[in-house]
Amino acid sequence: MTSIDKIFEVYPNTRHSAVPLGLRMNNFVMAGRLDGLDPTTGASANDLETQVRTAFSKIEWLVTEAGGSLDNVARVAAYVPEVEDREPVNGLWWEELFPDRENRPAYKVILGDLPPGQLVQFDVLALLGETRRRIDVPGIPARDPTIVIGNLVISSRCHGLNHDGDLVEGGLAAEAAQTFATLRELVEIAGGSPSDIVQMDAFGRTEGYAETAHAVFENAFADVWPRPVLNTLVNYITPRFEISIDMIAVLGGAL
Repeated sequence: MTSIDKIFEVYPNTRHSAVPLGLRMNNFVMAGRLDGLDPTTGASANDLETQVRTAFSKIEWLVTEAGGSLDNVARVAAYVPEVEDREPVNGLWWEELFPDRENRPAYKVILGDLPPGQLVQFDVLALLGETRRRIDVPGIPARDPTIVIGNLVISSRCHGLNHDGDLVEGGLAAEAAQTFATLRELVEIAGGSPSDIVQMDAFGRTEGYAETAHAVFENAFADVWPRPVLNTLVNYITPRFEISIDMIAVLGGAL
């Protein structure tokens, strides 16, 4: 069993909030559903940009107070209630927080039900004492990166693009097979093997896609036991694709 040498909660820079922003345990920093509410008053601005920038300031405060910096952030997941808000949250404001395209955390923006007045929330994972590096499969474009940090490999959402950067033909099953192959290749580029993958999250438009995704997954990882956890979730998918998948791998199988 892994020993815990350090554990503490990180609070906002105000005494008016008794709700911690997140938790540091050893060198991991984790936060769930950081919002864009004013940390002093709890008030919510009516515009998305203000809420996003407020939430980003909480992310930076969290990792700094935990003993690190934005360089240690491994993964961020954003939740927005409206499809049209996905691109703004994955656009200029994010790029200002992480201006180097080659040095950004793994990232995804998901549709989710949020409390009234809240336009965005973020989950955050950071690994103190480690800095991330981006890896790519040659020929396969990726807007949001796959990163290696410490012995973790964390991808953003990947799609059924081949080594020429083209979407494979054949619909859902073909796209799923190509995406699983890409994720396996990314782990190998990081110096690991497919058996190091511990979790994969698949996203499709309707519940009907899940049966096909699981069947393709069983074939794609027939040589791996125990197989990674595969979560099949229904959420927004860019119209070009039938499925998207992300992963977490632990190189060597232990943290």
